[in-house]
Amino acid sequence: ALLNKGHLALARNPARIVKAIKVMVNSPRAYVVSRERLTAAGEFAVPFFIQFLNNPSRSSYGPTIVQMLSDIGKPLLNPLVRQLAVPSTPEKIQIVQVLGNIGYPQALPYLAQIAADKNSAPNLKAAALTAISKIDPSGEFSHMTAADLYLWLAEAYYHNEPSFAVNHPNEDTNQVWYYDSGLQDVVGVPV
Repeated sequence: ALLNKGHLALARNPARIVKAIKVMVNSPRAYVVSRERLTAAGEFAVPFFIQFLNNPSRSSYGPTIVQMLSDIGKPLLNPLVRQLAVPSTPEKIQIVQVLGNIGYPQALPYLAQIAADKNSAPNLKAAALTAISKIDPSGEFSHMTAADLYLWLAEAYYHNEPSFAVNHPNEDTNQVWYYDSGLQDVVGVPV
């Protein structure tokens, strides 16, 4: 148990996460090594990815970050959907694209809300509709409003459906993610 706790602490170490993000663009081998480390960090890496996306001096990282987020997938869903509260349309579009690439229906309520919002920019709506069609190619959820989808999401979580389970069921706490408008980033609160 102590060894496992040490592995988690190392994987979630902020300096290690930042280093993995910095080197992932160096070569294909560096990308693979970084993906292993960032996958181990899981949802704890998302705030650092967002910081890189928001830093104009690191704009060259954007496509690689989008690919890495898509590759890591489901463990990143909770903080990514909360990051959709960001006011920046270009950043929202990147996150929407990642959610579509990840392909889990947990993102549908958030995407449907963007698509239905009359204040959403046309390119953001288009990105949300594309992501929805990637997640739900058969149109199984197409008749549902965003509110219906949020209710469906809550019921699936309540009924312990496996793909809706918490990321770390064997740990004492799990992160509940909130968008911090001052930081323009997500913040995890252990609960």
